[in-house]
Amino acid sequence: MENNNYTYEIMRDLQGFFKPGERKLIYNSCQSLRDKVLIRILWKSGRRISEILKVKVRDINFENKGIVWHIDKKTKKIDGKKTKYDLVRWKPIDEFTIKLILFYIKRMELQKDDYLFQSPFKNKNHITRQRAYQIIRKACEKAGIYYIGNKKPHPHHFRHTFAIDMAKKLKSPADLRKLQMFMEHSNLGITEQYLQFNDLELRELLTDEKTE
Repeated sequence: MENNNYTYEIMRDLQGFFKPGERKLIYNSCQSLRDKVLIRILWKSGRRISEILKVKVRDINFENKGIVWHIDKKTKKIDGKKTKYDLVRWKPIDEFTIKLILFYIKRMELQKDDYLFQSPFKNKNHITRQRAYQIIRKACEKAGIYYIGNKKPHPHHFRHTFAIDMAKKLKSPADLRKLQMFMEHSNLGITEQYLQFNDLELRELLTDEKTE
């Protein structure tokens, strides 16, 4: 694929992602329906944990199988100054996840203006990021996963792994642009970092090839 001359830092921890089957193990290790839904959305959406926690019931589109997201880390220049702004985007998600979310909403008797992950302690607010980290860490430990690469499990490992999975399927520069748009990376250079995992996949194929 062509180089678009973006400046970016190459990812250093090439093992900082889940191995095949680990996300399913983590999902199956969850003891509550809420935790299963949280892990499933992290696994299948590629979104940041802060964006997931901001989702309300009204943001779920069951008919079109997607979720309306309020994207983090977006800035634009206004009067010469960088200003944060709210970027709202609809993204598709798989049918099983949509059905699981619907079952969860009905079981929890959530209303359209409720957060999907309501805090049991703060009225009309979502659980904290710290609580979400605890849920993820506990589920990972129960699944026997204590480290991802050289770090303890973190919500961003799900987003990182999602992008790697997609990068391995890229076949053209147009696909890379689609991945950038789906991930909402601020520039193509960030998305291009994941191409190194595509290269690693090719190297694995060469390594597995039997010598005649």
